Amino acid sequence: MTSDFNLPIAFTWPRTPPKNEKSLRQRFVKKFVAEHPGCWTYVPREMFLSGVPDLLAVFQGHAFAFELKMQGNKPTPLQIATLADLDAAGAYARFIVQGRDGVVRSLRYDEA
Repeated sequence: MTSDFNLPIAFTWPRTPPKNEKSLRQRFVKKFVAEHPGCWTYVPREMFLSGVPDLLAVFQGHAFAFELKMQGNKPTPLQIATLADLDAAGAYARFIVQGRDGVVRSLRYDEA
């Protein structure tokens, strides 16, 4: 991720890493909001929103879209296409992947 928005390319959790994607999503959203005061966020919760990233945010006029994955969980073609479209439209669109080692990495849609 870009350092312009205080988003590291990789980080580790200060305590025990999340064990599943739901807890990864909750902790990542909390971390993002804490590090970007005043940001607007939207976390889709409806089950019929296939392909919509797990977190949409706007901060200081910049749009962000994050799809969160645990290592081993592959993104769907629709998720990859959606992030590619958001990237082409100018959003900061990334897959956030937590590895088995607990390290959280940011990947572009074409690196997933």
